[in-house]
Amino acid sequence: MLLWITDTSYLAIIAAILFNFVYSYTGPYLIFASNQGLEPEQINSLSSYLTISTIISAFFAPLIWNYLGNFGPQNLTSNVLLWIAAILFIMSIITLVSKKL
Repeated sequence: MLLWITDTSYLAIIAAILFNFVYSYTGPYLIFASNQGLEPEQINSLSSYLTISTIISAFFAPLIWNYLGNFGPQNLTSNVLLWIAAILFIMSIITLVSKKL
């Protein structure tokens, strides 16, 4: 959200660094949590699938976000950030609803 509302490059750089700092902890935790309770051969398979999917998503992410950025009321960057915020909001609602069921 900070990247979306800032007009200064210094604040945007700080926000990006803070995001990467947080992601450097959440990424490994997600890998660790996904391996819990698996057999050793399943861990190797899951790690391989996660690595492959990460590489593929890193390749396609700019293409997809640039395409989605064309749809919205503002410029490309603001539209992409709006899409990201909307998708995260929808994912949080789905998570909250599924936990209550």
